[in-house]
Amino acid sequence: MAQLITAAYIQEQMATLGLKSGFSPSAYVLDTLITEASDWVEGYCDRKFTLQSVTEEKYGPSRPDRRFLADNYPVVSLTSAYWTDDGGFTGEFNVADFRVMAGGIIEWKTIFGSTGLHAGSFFPNILYRMTYQTGYATVPSNVQRATALKVALLVQPQYQGPQEREIFMVTNLEAMIVDLLEPYRRERLG
Repeated sequence: MAQLITAAYIQEQMATLGLKSGFSPSAYVLDTLITEASDWVEGYCDRKFTLQSVTEEKYGPSRPDRRFLADNYPVVSLTSAYWTDDGGFTGEFNVADFRVMAGGIIEWKTIFGSTGLHAGSFFPNILYRMTYQTGYATVPSNVQRATALKVALLVQPQYQGPQEREIFMVTNLEAMIVDLLEPYRRERLG
């Protein structure tokens, strides 16, 4: 997975993260912490944030439908669309026959596509392979902030040293992270 923030972002935000400017983990440790925090944020939200190409394969919905719900959103653009049916026949769709909608929906523009067979609807017995661009050109500021707070949370044992007792409560940092990420968290249906 991609890193959602840079080491420079952490250095700039040290005071706002509750870290003293004199405290600085090694570049390798900081890079590892940023990767772990980025992975955690993308896992928690169940989506990708950096702009990237994704190829997704899945069968159509249980009933014919004009819409294909992509696993990743926002979908920026559709690059290619292919199909394979149960008989082993394959084909390619013209991507100009589709529109990209909010929430990761790829929809036929009309019920009559220019490619003929299977055009206009997605069918349950057809395997679709869609390649599309997903993510943001610039990671949203709330997501960057949540990632930085997660780095601060991960660095705490190193920063504060060993503690006399364990505390099993949600910290203020964890609550802030969840609040920042809630608008971006994907809710799965079904």
